[in-house]
Order: sequence, then structure tokens, then C-alpha cells
Amino acid sequence: MDHLGKHGHVAVGRRHADEPGGDFAIVAPSWDGHIFCLLGDVTGHGRHAARFASELDRFVRDFAKRLHPGALLGELNALIEAGWAPNIFVSAVCLSLDAEHGCGAVAVAGQLPPVVRTRTTHPLAIVSGPPLGVVSGQVYLDTPFELADGDVMVLVTDGITDPLGTDLDALGVEALIEMVDGAPRNLTELCAGILKATETRGSHDDATVIAIARSTWALGHPLCSIGS
Repeated sequence: MDHLGKHGHVAVGRRHADEPGGDFAIVAPSWDGHIFCLLGDVTGHGRHAARFASELDRFVRDFAKRLHPGALLGELNALIEAGWAPNIFVSAVCLSLDAEHGCGAVAVAGQLPPVVRTRTTHPLAIVSGPPLGVVSGQVYLDTPFELADGDVMVLVTDGITDPLGTDLDALGVEALIEMVDGAPRNLTELCAGILKATETRGSHDDATVIAIARSTWALGHPLCSIGS
């Protein structure tokens, strides 16, 4: 588990398929000192998708230093449209969090919104844009959010949710909410538990999960919901 700033705590869990694929996850300090996070998935599998994911990783780490989430997704959309094959697109969720004050912004491109565990567990209400590389000149909107002490936000790729889908819950959202709601407080254990649960359901895709928490209490404090 990483500590970004005084009050931000992050864990990343990843499971690769038989060969490298298109999932990518970036967590770093942003241009204004906040926590920056981008989780994405390039269409396809194997080395071809992995090459595009690596290219995006390098591009994002530069632009994350100076762009808000929606603006960054817009830049990525233009990059993909200009330089990639027309049948390649990317689903992504991007956010910035001021962990000290608990406020942030998130933008989504063709991906499930983050799930937040507060007193209840629920997906953020977000207006999602299309996947990157689909619509020329697409504008992606920032949606503000707030995290209280001990709140946890979870981001996943479809390698997590696809095996959770049912006839009544095609996207696997309700199953994911139940998993996050019942997951351990420790973020590393939370990520590992979600990966293990989806693997036992027969997932053969890359799968990535990011858990972000805010706490003004020190780790080990009895009220710290992310203590190890």
C-alpha cells in the first residue's frame, strides 16, 4: 500500500492473462499535489494491446502533471484518433483527489464509475463519455465528489466485472458492490480479495483494481478504516 501525501492511501491489484494485455493503472501526485489516478483498458489482448497501453502510460505521466481528469481524457482521445488504428479504443476512468480536504473530480470514458464505500456502498453518479478514440473532439466532463474520513473508492477494469455478470446484473455492478461492501478494511487485502473472487469465477482476462482511501487518522489508530 502506498501513502500519497499525508492523508491519501492507495493499493493496486493486478492479474495478468496468459500474456501481457491492455490494462494499465497510473497512481501518482498530480500537478497540484493531489492524488492522480487513471485506470484504463485498451481493446484486444496480447502484445498488441500491451504496446498501446505502454504508449498511453508514458503520455499520461507527462500530462497528469498539469491537466484535470476531463481535460486529460480529451487529450488522450485526440492522441488515439490521430495516431492509432480506427479499430483501437480505450475505456478509462480518471480522477484527482485532494486527500487533505476530501474533495476531488472524476471523468469517465466508457468504463464503470468508481464504487465508493461510505456508510453504504454505491457507484458514483457520473455522466460517462464514450470510450477514447470513438468520437472525434469528444469533451469529457469532470464530476466532483467528496470522501469523508475512512471512505474508500474502488476502480476496476472489466476483467473484474465481466465474470460477475448475470442475467439480472449484466455488468456485474451489484456483485461488485457486495464484494467491496464486505471487503477487509486493509486496502491491499481488499484488492487481493476482489482479484481472487473473480479468478475463481473463471476470468481469463487481464484484471486490475485500484483502492483509494482518505484518512486524517494515523495508520493504527482505532478509527482508521484502512489500518493494516
